[in-house]
Amino acid sequence: MARIAEDFQRLFEQLSPRGLLWQLLPGSIRHRLHLAWGDELARASQRQDDLLREALPSSTDEMLSDWEATLALVPGAGDSLDDRRKAVIAKLLAGGNQSVQFYEDLGDVLGHIITIKKFRPRLSGDPHGEVYRSAAWRWGWLVISSLPAQDSKFEALVRSLTPAHIVLAFQYGGV
Repeated sequence: MARIAEDFQRLFEQLSPRGLLWQLLPGSIRHRLHLAWGDELARASQRQDDLLREALPSSTDEMLSDWEATLALVPGAGDSLDDRRKAVIAKLLAGGNQSVQFYEDLGDVLGHIITIKKFRPRLSGDPHGEVYRSAAWRWGWLVISSLPAQDSKFEALVRSLTPAHIVLAFQYGGV
């Protein structure tokens, strides 16, 4: 909790020597000097509190661009601070994974309801009438989002976390 300048001034006055020579009169040079020092320490105390708040991506304002630069995120033109914070948190929480559940949970963090359809090649013994897919399809995923329109920032984040061998396609307006 930040202290105010008068708190620091009072501390300086309590720490001052006692005696006739050291009397503290309101408005004296020493009194004003203690207030000036208290003012500066109160400002430093406030900045210390700000630093603790800024250290967490969920509450940062001033350091948000530093978080984004560190995580190689590029904010969109119309993104709000809250959207940018969510993207930073999602990237920090996302250590990368190959499971479908991981990406569905990532969508939940970003406010997307998504399902992922994994494709596979058609194999001997599969029911007739199924679409024929080559062996390359085993690496294909269809990300189906509940959003009505394309979200390129979400796509970029998912692509950056997806293993290199996975081929992604996105479909919007579904789920």
